[in-house]
Amino acid sequence: MLIIIASMPKSGSTFLYQLVHNLTLKEGGWSTEDIQSDEVLSHLLSGAHNYVKANNAKTLLKLVLKAGKRGLVVKTHSPCSKALKRLTRWGLIKVIYLYRDPRDVIASTLDYARFLKETDQNDSFRNIDSFKKALKEAEQWCEIAESYLDIPAALKVKYEELVADNLFIYKKVTEFLNIRKQDSELKDILSRFQPGNIAFKSNIKFNKGKVGRYREYFSEEEQEEMNQTLKAFLNKWGYKS
Repeated sequence: MLIIIASMPKSGSTFLYQLVHNLTLKEGGWSTEDIQSDEVLSHLLSGAHNYVKANNAKTLLKLVLKAGKRGLVVKTHSPCSKALKRLTRWGLIKVIYLYRDPRDVIASTLDYARFLKETDQNDSFRNIDSFKKALKEAEQWCEIAESYLDIPAALKVKYEELVADNLFIYKKVTEFLNIRKQDSELKDILSRFQPGNIAFKSNIKFNKGKVGRYREYFSEEEQEEMNQTLKAFLNKWGYKS
């Protein structure tokens, strides 16, 4: 089964990816080593977290065929395609979509852009270095989010709920994937990705993790501009504007 973790950027998708990936490993799913040594998958996916840029029919069908009955978990921020919706409807793909208050996404994006410049790293986020640029990107991310959130068969996960109760959301994910696990097993996996654990890596945790941080981050004028620009999405998905 192909499992796609799709999300807004800066919304904890790497954390959720690790939880789902480790869950499927225990069920005989594709490991990182398996993927890197596979000629087809190594060309379709990039990075340590199996990022897929293209959600077109050709790419998705190759991934579905490779996944077979084993769990193959991939991650994407790319727009939802007709092929992805069709394959999900046919039961060939499981989609988990993670979304977040876009105003907090903007704050995290600006922090990340600053970090990339300070550490002299190349990344597409490096140039999203102003409020206006980040707000414009957020508008597009909200449009992409809508296309996933409208998929009836997708599991929708709110970032704020994931932060508040990891275990509760993890149990919802296991039920969605039809994987039965005891709470103790889920807690064991969760513990590996918590600060203070020796195996914990800083690039897979929540950057700040604070809900509503935009209120301290932006001026009243900037907050009002975000509220007006993103009003439709905020109201529809339970965020006060």
